[in-house]
Amino acid sequence: DGSGNVTGGAFGLGKSAGGDGLITVAAGAELDLNSYSISNDLNLAGSGVGVNSGALNHSGSDKAKVTGDITLAAAGTVIKSTGDLTLGGDLITGFSPASGSPLTLEFDNAGRVDLASDLTLETDTKIISGAGTLSLAGSIDDDADNATGSALTVENTGSLELLGAVGFSKAIDSLT
Repeated sequence: DGSGNVTGGAFGLGKSAGGDGLITVAAGAELDLNSYSISNDLNLAGSGVGVNSGALNHSGSDKAKVTGDITLAAAGTVIKSTGDLTLGGDLITGFSPASGSPLTLEFDNAGRVDLASDLTLETDTKIISGAGTLSLAGSIDDDADNATGSALTVENTGSLELLGAVGFSKAIDSLT
């Protein structure tokens, strides 16, 4: 079914990439898409291996795509892409950040990163994006189950595209 655990070092996908099982990437480990597309659900933690990495890394020059859901299992999770990358599944938080601290998701991207699905904020969230283009195509809404609103902060040095609705189902506190 293509499921597995990456617990240390870097694991690069090859021609028989992926499957439909869950792939868990622990802190200090890295899954490199290497220009391949996968339908697996991913559970990501940490910033990968070394200083120029990510828990999910796309080092290839051709477009890569993840259609499965991605659970962010730790604060400060890094997704790095030197090529174009599409994330088509839902982004899910699998933890609560420390009180008063936002959930931080970093895209260290030189290419284009497309978040094709909806983004539901369960807590204040900060997205940091590199020199490439970050495209948020789905709607951005607050978690309807939470009594307090959440804020979204996007810090980027490249281009930012907001292509979906913001606060359509449930308003967020702020977008900066």
